[in-house]
Amino acid sequence: VERLRCEPLLCVDCEGSDLSKGSWRDGVRREDPMVPLHGALCLLQIGTPRGEAYAIDVLELGPAAFDTGLRDILQDPKIIKVVHDFRQDQDALWHQFRVSCEGLFDCQLCDVLSRRL
Repeated sequence: VERLRCEPLLCVDCEGSDLSKGSWRDGVRREDPMVPLHGALCLLQIGTPRGEAYAIDVLELGPAAFDTGLRDILQDPKIIKVVHDFRQDQDALWHQFRVSCEGLFDCQLCDVLSRRL
């Protein structure tokens, strides 16, 4: 994590099953036998301009994945996070782990804007 703090820019992507807030509200999983569990954040991938790639197994680590400084990095507006259509990723990060990413540069949003100009 200390290595990532030194980077001015990171590429970030999340993977999960039907990724969104899903079955979580306010960091707590909702238990409803009528609704199947969905939306779990499983993997967080981070790339650096130096070509380094990191895969964080969020499914295994749970909240501890963010309690060792990763939350601070994702929420730091001075570190640019390059993402692509991060809406569901952000939704899952917030509702499951109370992580609100700052300093986002969304490539999909840029593509949409450039096509409309």
